[in-house]
Amino acid sequence: FSNNYQKFNGNAFKNNISGQFRYNYFYNVEKHHSIFSFIQIGKSMRSLINRRFLAGGGVRKRITPSKNTGYFDIALGGFYENESYPSYKFQEVEFTPKTYNNLRLTLNVFTRLKFNTHWNLVTVMYSQWKSSRLKNYRIFFDTTLNYIISKRATIFLKFNARVQSEPYIPFIANETDTLIGFRVNI
Repeated sequence: FSNNYQKFNGNAFKNNISGQFRYNYFYNVEKHHSIFSFIQIGKSMRSLINRRFLAGGGVRKRITPSKNTGYFDIALGGFYENESYPSYKFQEVEFTPKTYNNLRLTLNVFTRLKFNTHWNLVTVMYSQWKSSRLKNYRIFFDTTLNYIISKRATIFLKFNARVQSEPYIPFIANETDTLIGFRVNI
């Protein structure tokens, strides 16, 4: 679960909430194959999403077997999506609040490349396709380059991007973020 809230001159300009509960059942532990289910909630001021609720599941398979150098996994699945958007005004046009309910198919890729004892690159790519209209898709890409100082401390550079083929808010089709950080494990 996470919450990112930021103000500027007393006004909120970023308020994102995201949380997920996930269950994995490993039906082949040796090959790291699993069946998963999840429930996710969210809200994004930047994307004008008042509420996002997802519930779904699928199958995740490990493609590369090496534990020492990293992994490459592919997951296939589906989920129910409920999204609520507020009323807003854009270029003198008033938009009414809307709620969308969709069934989406997913194809996801997960990788971890270990370069040496200090450096690794972790990447996740989610693609979500509306089941009744495959031209309506979303792609989320998240990659993090980590420099591991010790078991308890890591410096990282994180980049993520969201792309929508048919955005519900016309002027928000793509979003990107870059973050440099320091992580401490307690």
